[in-house]
Amino acid sequence: MFEENEEVNEVLFFSTGEVGVGYELNKVKYIDLKFKNCTVIGDHHCTFNKRTKYFYQTLTNCKGYSIHKRNWQGLLKNHPLIADEWKDKIKQNFEKLIHRKIIKSKKATLMKIMNRADFESITKTVSIKETPKKQSINPSKISGTLILANEEFLDTTHESADELNNILDGPELIEKCK
Repeated sequence: MFEENEEVNEVLFFSTGEVGVGYELNKVKYIDLKFKNCTVIGDHHCTFNKRTKYFYQTLTNCKGYSIHKRNWQGLLKNHPLIADEWKDKIKQNFEKLIHRKIIKSKKATLMKIMNRADFESITKTVSIKETPKKQSINPSKISGTLILANEEFLDTTHESADELNNILDGPELIEKCK
């Protein structure tokens, strides 16, 4: 359905089927969360104009409905009393049901990889657009190289667990190992 760091242009309402949510490291996909029946995907992304931080994949045949982002945002704009309550709930659900669980699992997986004998470095790509203006990425705190891939993304290479943990707590879109 959606890959990491992909723009989401619709909210999907599945009445049946199973959807997995996960992340990719070393070109290996890890599915940590599975949702069955009555699943909503893309509500957080369309409501707050965010790209995906994780990938979303159907695991079984799914049936349901969708609403285009433009229509979803129009609905929220035209019904502000309901929208405020929905926005709070959508944000809480994303944090509680997806984000916290994936980050915890991703950190554990990264630590396992970093403890491997053949480990050399971990590369993380962050969206410059997603980074708050008050927070800057300080090259002196990062060992290795900084590469500006294009106007939207910044690659950083990390060689220690402490370095990686400090940066993982900030905004992120994609992390991968080299």
